[in-house]
Amino acid sequence: MKALFSRYSATAAYNFFLILLTIGFCCKLNAQTIQYSKQDFKAPYTNAIKLVANVGVNHHIICLTQNSKLLVYVYSNNLQLQATKELDYKLAPMSDVNVVRFKNYYLLYIHQLASDKHELWKIDADGNSTFMSDSFMRLIGKVFTSNTSTLQLKNKDGQLAIVASAYYENLGKIGSAVILADDSLKPVLSRKVFFDFKRSVEGLRQVTLVGESTVMILKTSRDSAGHLLSIIKADLNTGAVTSNTFNSGVNRFVDPYFYYNEADSTATIYSKVANTVFFTRLDSQLNEKVPAKVVKTPYKQMPAFHFLLLRDKKQRWLTLRTGSPVFLSTRVSTTVRLYSSLPAYSSGFDMSGNIINNNVYPSLLNDVGLPNYSNYQNNPDNQQSSIRFSLLDDRFSVLKDSITLNDKSTYNLQPSQFANLVVHNKSYLFLGQQFGRNRQGVLMLNDNDKDELSATDIRVYDKYKYVLSQMQVVDDKYALMPYTYKRELGLVKIAVE
Repeated sequence: MKALFSRYSATAAYNFFLILLTIGFCCKLNAQTIQYSKQDFKAPYTNAIKLVANVGVNHHIICLTQNSKLLVYVYSNNLQLQATKELDYKLAPMSDVNVVRFKNYYLLYIHQLASDKHELWKIDADGNSTFMSDSFMRLIGKVFTSNTSTLQLKNKDGQLAIVASAYYENLGKIGSAVILADDSLKPVLSRKVFFDFKRSVEGLRQVTLVGESTVMILKTSRDSAGHLLSIIKADLNTGAVTSNTFNSGVNRFVDPYFYYNEADSTATIYSKVANTVFFTRLDSQLNEKVPAKVVKTPYKQMPAFHFLLLRDKKQRWLTLRTGSPVFLSTRVSTTVRLYSSLPAYSSGFDMSGNIINNNVYPSLLNDVGLPNYSNYQNNPDNQQSSIRFSLLDDRFSVLKDSITLNDKSTYNLQPSQFANLVVHNKSYLFLGQQFGRNRQGVLMLNDNDKDELSATDIRVYDKYKYVLSQMQVVDDKYALMPYTYKRELGLVKIAVE
């Protein structure tokens, strides 16, 4: 059993003040409540882990190991290990693993790359599992014929939404299909919509179900005028398609992404363009509500990472990797992709026309695994890499801007180890830290309502390694994340104030 409050290193405290002076943040050192799990477990040598918090009153850790059965560790809300469950399924190499949360259970979806077999389990709060693959295959077989690409699954107002896209060579179009199903996997709605796609010059970047009957698509392309970024809105009921396109000239759009605000039906798009960041916000008809704007850098040195806090109606941290691509051995977003390596910027189709989108850059936003087991081919945390922090208003104007060289001679932040959380409608950024060779730490950043970024040191036990990108909110009050020590694996809960 571990103490409620963690130990803290004097060296860590000294280095913490150095980085604050370098960045120029407002500093806070508050009394903190940090609770560790009352019982750890010896984890098998595993490729990745997945934390599923708030399953009823429990929290689950799923250990994902290639060619081995899946293990589910069940913790109570007070972080007591309750049970260990085993799924009678060996995880194949090159598999996608996705979790879709519902009120008192979640669905575990597994798909092996290029396979037309899609596996699904329903897992309750106590870790009991129900095999649902046969029912799932019958459901998707009614709409998706021999689909070998990984499906997008999400909780849509308590129903399971399934989205898949495929390229139709004879039409020169992409067809995006959506199924809504109830908790027994009976279909409630099934729709398909088509949009033009020039396979030779266009790249599909994002397909997202928004609202009740709309699919939004983001794609890049090029023509004689330069590089283009197009957003398309397709009504699943009528088939009506609306679009808007932006031109960046000779510089391409890199890692474009949009997020949708259901409260006012706006879409905010951002992307790297050369040494700048492109922003725009569109209304429900895809007209510019906030005109397109480019955020430039005032610094001579191009930072390797750029963290931006956007003061929208809801605060939101955005993360951009502005240096060279990083190839990760374990890719995790909402999906855990277990590959030995991944090509950067690859987007294409398999022999059946199913979309394969292995764009590595966006996955950096959520990359996880076990830090002591994952192998990095070009790890930014093993290099001297500067980090830029920016505070933006709701029209993308920069309110505050700062940069740290992140020089290992004084201090080392771990920019690829981070989490973005919203607690009490306030957005927080958590960054990993390293003090010396074997000491770990966590730094929390947020807006202090005075047009300043405030940095708070989280006084975690510095011998553990923290899987920040699996961090999740509990009770709108705590941050929960896994930690590792050698082969031990457990949970830590941090009060966010």
